[in-house]
Amino acid sequence: MAIPVGTWNVVTDKHSSTLDITNVDAQGKVTGTIKVNASETHNISGTWDATKNELSFTYWLNFGSGPIFGLPITFTGYWFQGASGGLFMKPPGNVAAPYWDLLAGTYQTLFSLPSAHPHGWVARLAP
Repeated sequence: MAIPVGTWNVVTDKHSSTLDITNVDAQGKVTGTIKVNASETHNISGTWDATKNELSFTYWLNFGSGPIFGLPITFTGYWFQGASGGLFMKPPGNVAAPYWDLLAGTYQTLFSLPSAHPHGWVARLAP
């Protein structure tokens, strides 16, 4: 099963973004955009592994006018599908919890000094 296409509300280090997954093809190639603020949207590309429920995608922060000098930001996360009545439906969870599709994982920037370490992120499929 492919991850749902659509709009995901993303939270990273207390910062909110909007991830729009526009396509997942038969080979698991993912395309879309991530809007990090009102004036900044980046194209994403990545992969979906249905066996692991794992989504990986990257976007580039470009510096200057050329496409060569930039900073890749890579996200890896796992899809928790709210099936059979939603997530957290068994004790100690709230049995009245609504249905949610959730992504959670880590992200990091590559080629930064000192070496990058992963940060956490979480996303919920917009209703």
